[in-house]
Amino acid sequence: KVLDIIPYPAVLLSFQNVPYSDYQDDLATLNYFYQAQEEANSGLLTAPSDDYLKKSVLSRMVREKFISQATQELGLAVSQEEVDKEFNNLVSQAGNEEEITKTLKTLYNWDAAQFKEKVLKPYLLRIKLQEYLAESDEINAEAKQKAESVLSLLNKDEKSFEDLAKEYSEDTTAASGGDLGFFGKGDMVKEFEEAVFALEPGATSDIIKTRYGYHIIKLIEKVPASENSSEQLHAAHILIKSKDIDEWINEQLAKKKVIIFISEFEWKPKCGLVLAPSETCEQNDLFDFTGISQGGSNSVNTAE
Repeated sequence: KVLDIIPYPAVLLSFQNVPYSDYQDDLATLNYFYQAQEEANSGLLTAPSDDYLKKSVLSRMVREKFISQATQELGLAVSQEEVDKEFNNLVSQAGNEEEITKTLKTLYNWDAAQFKEKVLKPYLLRIKLQEYLAESDEINAEAKQKAESVLSLLNKDEKSFEDLAKEYSEDTTAASGGDLGFFGKGDMVKEFEEAVFALEPGATSDIIKTRYGYHIIKLIEKVPASENSSEQLHAAHILIKSKDIDEWINEQLAKKKVIIFISEFEWKPKCGLVLAPSETCEQNDLFDFTGISQGGSNSVNTAE
């Protein structure tokens, strides 16, 4: 194909292009997916409009290109071994490789290699970037300062831990005063676990940093190990989250030159999306098509 030889761009980001042929391939994949869904569900699932699909593909391509550039500049990379390991994890969940390759072919007209390159590699790069952001005190200076302010309020003893959690904590436990329920060793991320197991009932920690952000932990009670169970702790926390990756990407993209070569659309830096010129950020309802979760709602439990 001519476009494979002369890579006409669909997107130009900081003088690096995303080939028009890639845009065509991704758009064809989405159309194939919706056609397969309509056939499998007897027309119960209606495909979005062509414009909707085009905007979604272009928006995702801009963000993935930025992540690729950013991780390269930061010296972050994903090896083929890591991609293969992630694929094997998915195979284990599906039962066998034949089942997952059959599903990929049926839904996307992809083989395993295409899935690894188009979905798993960008997904793992995104995770590495998120981990880098979470580790940076410079990027998270505002969050750290907020956590220190909350700890200062706690030490003044004017409000209870539960009330401060309800007011300031930034995860789903806030409504219940930060209550995490009971858990044992291996259930929480390493830094959190080390801190909470060192506490005595009723005591609170200093600020503990994990990949999720800055925690202040209160140990409520310890249940000693028995014949049938290991030691269990009951704790609560106040979490001030690290910089959200999408928020950071939008901030950085707002400083970049983004050119869309598909004539009916343009880049909207305010919301970090590709939209029609007449559309506003408030009117859009685009979503991520990768189909891979970016993480659960509990911000201290570990699946590792």
